[in-house]
Amino acid sequence: MKAQIRPSWLRMSLPKLERHLHDTLYDRTMVDEAIEQVRRAKAQARAAKIKGTVTHQMWDEVLKPARTELGVIRTLISQNKKLDTPQADMKISALKLYAAVVLETVEKLKKVQKGADLTPQKLAAELRKAGKLHTDGDGTHWTDYIKRTDRRRVELAFDQCEQPKRGRIKTPFARIVDSETHYRDKHAMGIRITREIQTLEQQVDMETYPEDRQKIEEQIDALYRAHYELERLPRTAPIPSTWHGLLK
Repeated sequence: MKAQIRPSWLRMSLPKLERHLHDTLYDRTMVDEAIEQVRRAKAQARAAKIKGTVTHQMWDEVLKPARTELGVIRTLISQNKKLDTPQADMKISALKLYAAVVLETVEKLKKVQKGADLTPQKLAAELRKAGKLHTDGDGTHWTDYIKRTDRRRVELAFDQCEQPKRGRIKTPFARIVDSETHYRDKHAMGIRITREIQTLEQQVDMETYPEDRQKIEEQIDALYRAHYELERLPRTAPIPSTWHGLLK
């Protein structure tokens, strides 16, 4: 017969729990089974907490540029209100429509983040499988989750705005991140590419079969091209999750 785990047991350390159970349970088998159940329950809770924390951080990376974009939109609305012209009113209408779409997307993604069950990549994969993801993105940028109809409505509203004589009009749904995120991810990607090149170059030196050697050399060439493309990215461009994304 298995002992039922009590909430108070989960708050005890295992040595303390063992002493407690010895004082309350006389069957050694039941004590051992109870300790093992608590150990498994604690391990599962710890794994779930770690997974939830990592997933939450991944969604923060997706949501951060969206919130930054909302701040930019609000600033532009404020600037255009001061102009008080028909052209400025059209820009304000377009910007407000854009803000509403971005805010709706942020709120939806926050609910996914709160659930902590799906990473951005996994959500994107499930949506694409269901035919509900309308971009080629991997889910790591908030623009990947914009509906096609919403994108068209906003882009049409911006197209109807008068082009400024100086500077340029705001481009909606630009796939950008803050420079700090860009340089951090770029550095990490550069390290991964360099390590993979070093590993493959060691393998190619030992490879004796011409066909296999050619495949490795082709992969090394692709990695060098990926590194070249990595260095060419603008400072606000998001870094793909794998180096293959740099060659698209």
